[in-house]
Amino acid sequence: MKKKLDINHKKNVLVTRDSKNNHSFSKALIESGVNVFELPFIEILGNKIEIENLNSYSAILFNSPNGVKFFMENLINKNTLPTCKIGVVGEKTKDKLLECGFKPDFMPKKYMISELVKDSLNFTKENDKILIITSNLSPCDTELWSSSYNRKFEKIIAYSTNKIIRLPEEVTNILKNIDYITFLSSSTVEAFYESIKGDLNLINNKKIVSIGEITSKTLSKLGFKVDLEATEFHGDGVVKIIKGDKNV
Repeated sequence: MKKKLDINHKKNVLVTRDSKNNHSFSKALIESGVNVFELPFIEILGNKIEIENLNSYSAILFNSPNGVKFFMENLINKNTLPTCKIGVVGEKTKDKLLECGFKPDFMPKKYMISELVKDSLNFTKENDKILIITSNLSPCDTELWSSSYNRKFEKIIAYSTNKIIRLPEEVTNILKNIDYITFLSSSTVEAFYESIKGDLNLINNKKIVSIGEITSKTLSKLGFKVDLEATEFHGDGVVKIIKGDKNV
């Protein structure tokens, strides 16, 4: 997305998420009154997956909108889904499921897969099978959860999140114009950090904006100072926290 002329001294925001999911987020930022620069540090690719014997599961858990999207693309007989309980992490995942014609049965207050797993215990019984639809990078310890909760947790890797490592010069060039850097996942943080070779001096005087607790932990671990953290853990929450910053 090309930079708009900064004739009104608008703040400039860097969007680092994948290009396929950039459009609505960037549009919302622009509508909030800032200029947007896009430089994706990850790409998301759907996997070809085998989905069999869904009726053997008592619950299916989705921890992202992409999980819903790629699962549904591989699902041949959608009539099998309503026979089990469905759990989702977050409003955006819920919206994606509703868009596909299904209503979730539960959603944790805290947008974390570990919290979704805990909530699933209220809708299942011991020895039930529970299927988690996830990505290659999401924390998903099915063995630990199975032994801890007396359930049989399994997972399907419906999509892969791949880092895009860019040349330091490319990142440095765009950072010259940036006031806010947004991170909507830990993987974007890690790819950004690798791209700048860990030189945090390049982000001096730039505000770091995190989508939530897990991403903030990754930022802090790598030495970043988190200036703003969304209280609603999705893209709109990030837009809101930037719009509410007194320096915008």
